[in-house]
Amino acid sequence: MTAPLPNLIPDIGDRAATLGEIAAMRARLDALERQVAGTMALPGAALFPRVWVDRLADLVAMEWGISTDDLRGACRRAVHVRPRFVWVWLVWRIGKFTHSQCAALCGYLDHTMSMHACRRVDGWRADNPDFRAVTDQLLQIGGALRAPLPAAVEGDQ
Repeated sequence: MTAPLPNLIPDIGDRAATLGEIAAMRARLDALERQVAGTMALPGAALFPRVWVDRLADLVAMEWGISTDDLRGACRRAVHVRPRFVWVWLVWRIGKFTHSQCAALCGYLDHTMSMHACRRVDGWRADNPDFRAVTDQLLQIGGALRAPLPAAVEGDQ
């Protein structure tokens, strides 16, 4: 039997949460994610690494014209493998995660699958200028998606 999840969000009533309360919730949620998923989110990482990875998956799937389910699936057709490898490569490059962490975040079994995907994408980028242009654009957009929260919000004490 599993233990019940801790109360992660304090009862703040009808008022807006302060930055301190948001930071505390963020720390508790990141700790829970590391515990449950076995990932080691880097300090200062964007709120919920899995949410960022999911948004990145949506972006890559949209760029290649496939569904997110196909991107995450096990199909070995090139039409699905290439964007899947790009997705893993983006998580690794932008997120600065280890290959083990990338594999866990992207649903792979182990780090070698992430390493293979990243090597393949690097090779494709070296051989194909059009592919490199697309992945450069995705790097830029993906980096913007992962931007940290603002240090202060006007009017917050």
